Amino acid sequence: DVYKRQILRHQSLRVIAVNKQLAPARSGGAGRSLRKLPNSVSRDNASAEAAAYVNTISDSQTRQSASQNLLSQWANTDPVAASQWLQTQPSTEEMENSFSNLAGNWARMDPEAATRWVSSLPANSTRDRAAQSLINNLMQHDMPSAVDRLDLINEPRQRRNTEQQIAHNWLQTDPATARIWIQNSDLPTEMKTQLLNPNPGG
Repeated sequence: DVYKRQILRHQSLRVIAVNKQLAPARSGGAGRSLRKLPNSVSRDNASAEAAAYVNTISDSQTRQSASQNLLSQWANTDPVAASQWLQTQPSTEEMENSFSNLAGNWARMDPEAATRWVSSLPANSTRDRAAQSLINNLMQHDMPSAVDRLDLINEPRQRRNTEQQIAHNWLQTDPATARIWIQNSDLPTEMKTQLLNPNPGG
C-alpha cells in the first residue's frame, strides 16, 4: 500500500545517505593495519552508523540490498569490522555469497589475516565458499600459498577440483615447479597422467 511504499522509500534514501558517508573512507583507509582492530566497528563512525541502520530495516529485500552495498564498501576499508558484522547477520544465500566476496577482497590486502578469518569459520559450505574465493585470489600470484590453503575446503569433491585447477593453472605459469608438485601431490594417478602428459599420442 501507499504507506508501506513510503516507508520503503524512506529506508532506501537513508541507506543511500549513510553509504555516501563511507565514500571518503574508501579512498584512504585501505592501508590501515588490520590486526589491531578487535573493536573496529566502533572506530569507524560512518560504517557503524550504516551497519546499525541496516539492522533496523524491516523489509527483507531492502535490507539485503543495503547489506550488500555496505559490505562491498566496508570490505575494502575495514575487513575486520565487516567480518564481525557479517557474522551477526541472518544466514541466507546472499549472505553466504558475502562471506565469499569478503574473503576474496580481504585476500588482496592481507592474505594471512584473510586466512585466519576463514579458518575461524565453522566447517560448512559457507566456509568452503569463502576458502574457494581466498584460494582463487591466491592462484593469480602465489601458487604455493594457494596449495597451503586447500585444507580449508572441507567438501572432498570441491577440494579435489580446486587442487586440479591449481595444477592446471600452475602448469601455464611455471611448468617445472608445477610438475614437481603434481608428481608429489595426492592427486589420483590417472589425473596426474592427464595433467603431465595431456597429448600422449601427439
